[in-house]
Parts: sequence; C-alpha cells; structure tokens
Amino acid sequence: MTLEKVARSWNTEDLIKFLLKQDLQLDGDDIDILRKCKVAGYDFFDFTKNEFREFGLQVGPATRLAKFSMENKTK
Repeated sequence: MTLEKVARSWNTEDLIKFLLKQDLQLDGDDIDILRKCKVAGYDFFDFTKNEFREFGLQVGPATRLAKFSMENKTK
C-alpha cells in the first residue's frame, strides 16, 4: 500500500504529526498555516508548490512540501 493511500484516512492533526517526523524543517508558522487551511492527508498529495504558496507558506516550506508529496505519492 502506498503512503498516499495510507494518508487518505489522516485528519489534519495526523498529517501534521507525520510531517513533523520527516525533517522538512517546518516551523510553528508553517504548521499553523496547514492547520488553518485544514489540510488533511486526503488532500496533501494533490497540492502543488503554488497551491502551498497560496495558503500563505513561504517559498522554502512550500517547495519542500511539494517535493515531498511528489516523491511519496506513489511510494
């Protein structure tokens, strides 16, 4: 089973807990944005860098999250 399929059942807090373990250098502001936008596991793997930026994330975190989601979409 792929990570994407496992993550589909994650709510926002489950996703955040997982992302914090991934060494993506996310800080409290980044986490607050994900929480405010109610990003859940079901959504996460479909977002692009530009969409993460639209949420209010800075370039670095948006790039890291987009790369991470692309790299793990089919794993």
